Amino acid sequence: MNKSSKELLIKAVEINPEDVIAHGNLGNMYFNEERYEDAIEAYQKVIQINPEQVAAYNN
Repeated sequence: MNKSSKELLIKAVEINPEDVIAHGNLGNMYFNEERYEDAIEAYQKVIQINPEQVAAYNN
């Protein structure tokens, strides 16, 4: 993911902290960057917001 895409995704989470899609995508971005602790934190946020979001449990 390029820098501007990453910045936009982080901004999206800041603007709407309840957006499970943005948090999930942020987790995927961190995972792809091998930032596993950050990825786990993002996925846990998805689960906290919406425990029905099954994909977050798989990541």
